Amino acid sequence: MVVITMLGKTLCIGVGSMGGALLRGALQHGVLKARDTHILVRREEQCKALTEELGVVGFTTLPNVNEYNTILLAVKPQV
Repeated sequence: MVVITMLGKTLCIGVGSMGGALLRGALQHGVLKARDTHILVRREEQCKALTEELGVVGFTTLPNVNEYNTILLAVKPQV
């Protein structure tokens, strides 16, 4: 079994059903800390709702990715 511990400053790109579930689980189990977790969401309303619910920092435009230790991609494949 692989145990992931603290991922450092993390950017989650795509926080829909799958990404949201991953993010909530990681926050609940201490893998991520809300203060070190940022999310990138396309829609402003969804971004605001998630930042209020989860206590994370939200963006609707891509921030400087060089600031992050970990980037989680949870987007649907574009086929």
